Amino acid sequence: YQASLASLRQDWQAAEARWQSVIEQADSATQAAASERDRLRQALFSSEQRLLRHLECASELVFALDLDGRFQQLSSNWRQALGVDPEHLLGQSHAWLVHSDDLPACQRIIERALASRSLQGEVEYRIRHAEGDWHWHAARVAPLFDPDGRMVGLLGIARELGTGLRPGGLQRAHFDALTGLPGRILCLDRLQQALLQAERHGERAAWLQV
Repeated sequence: YQASLASLRQDWQAAEARWQSVIEQADSATQAAASERDRLRQALFSSEQRLLRHLECASELVFALDLDGRFQQLSSNWRQALGVDPEHLLGQSHAWLVHSDDLPACQRIIERALASRSLQGEVEYRIRHAEGDWHWHAARVAPLFDPDGRMVGLLGIARELGTGLRPGGLQRAHFDALTGLPGRILCLDRLQQALLQAERHGERAAWLQV
């Protein structure tokens, strides 16, 4: 009986020692994981700060669009380029800034980037300044992906080319001269964009004519 009790005591002590070792290893792994998490968080913060400083110093205009063409992010130098606070443009469609004559070319570049999932060549277009005049820009766009490889938007790099002519005859073709309302050409262009977006998202689109 004494021998059996001593054996049980030894087994219990051995099991307790093993359990303590497991606890210590788990604590060590937890501390290592916490340290690695802190290191990665600091590295990410430093990387974001470097990127922000680069965007602030760069002469190019950087922007990010979601899959529907709405601004998600703009570099701070857009303030000088447009004369407005970039924060006010977040969530707005790029279509409301681009000259209506140049919008189809911009839309084609966006659609090609989404379809090919690759960087697209430069497109030139006019964009409205806060003072009402039109400035020529040139931009390239490339798709953005999440960690799982799903396309989530577009990244664009634009540069200013200078001021150009104010809208002329083609502008009058897009808007009614009397009422100022969108004309047939512009409506059909917006309809095409809506159909392309609906097809990309697996949704339906409808045309209501009054």
